[in-house]
This record gives sequence, structure tokens and C-alpha cells, in this order.
Amino acid sequence: MTISVEISLYPLKEEYGALVNNFLEELQQNKALQIETSAMSTLIIGDFEAVMPAISAASKKVFETEKAVFVLKISNGCVVG
Repeated sequence: MTISVEISLYPLKEEYGALVNNFLEELQQNKALQIETSAMSTLIIGDFEAVMPAISAASKKVFETEKAVFVLKISNGCVVG
């Protein structure tokens, strides 16, 4: 089943650029995902079985080193791309 996830990462520190870039680079390593970034969020499209573990692994890496907030919208009915 193909899903789309809109995800935003809000690091709880002033110097956030490197953390966001590292998170995105981690996701982009998975070639099964279609990833589109914008200023406020990232859209991830792919098979449920590929998308969810990729988000879990990448967010876990963030949480291991930093305090942060993730906001996600997950849909199987609004898949674009």
C-alpha cells in the first residue's frame, strides 16, 4: 500500500540546520522513497513497509542526541507524486 507522510522536524535548540539536514540525508539513503522537501515540511511517498521503518530509524537518531518535536500527517488517500 502506497502512503504519503508530511513530516516536520522542530529541534528544540537555536542551531537546528545541521540536525534537520542530517535527518533528511538519513531518509534520502532509502532509494525506495520519494522525498520532496519544502521550507516547512518534507513529503515522503512510498510503500508503507518502506516509509514507516525509515521514519522510525531516522527519528530515533535525532532523539538519541537532541530534544525535538516531530509533526506528521500520514495518508493512504492523498498520495501525490
